[in-house]
Amino acid sequence: MDGTGFDPHGVFRMGIVDRVFCIEIHDAWNLEGLERYLEACRPRIRTLIDGRPWASFVDVSNATLSTPDTVEPFRAEARRLSEAGRRDIALVGARSDWQRLHVDNMFAGTGAVVRYFDDPQAAWLWLADSGFCDGPPATSPFD
Repeated sequence: MDGTGFDPHGVFRMGIVDRVFCIEIHDAWNLEGLERYLEACRPRIRTLIDGRPWASFVDVSNATLSTPDTVEPFRAEARRLSEAGRRDIALVGARSDWQRLHVDNMFAGTGAVVRYFDDPQAAWLWLADSGFCDGPPATSPFD
């Protein structure tokens, strides 16, 4: 952090609920932040890769844009995760058109199916209806 409470590389928290990888993203992201995130999440995601489909719950309520140098590495990872069984992404908090355009651009051509939600409970219910979890978790899904 830079003393203002803002981390120029991005901040994240993650967890797993049933067949759902959960990630909460804060601030702006650059390539260094993306690499730090990928290093931290890969061991957890491996626990979901067992031949059955899984999903992601992504909360970007406190995030801003990422730098252009993150787009291609992000897409490569998103393609790999789609090939490894990730089917759906419930994305919460992208409230503006430019945020949704940015997310759409990041996932373009990756095989990921992104559905936008304003309400986290609605996202969890959609994931439950899709068979990835039992419903909204009783406690925070993030470590």
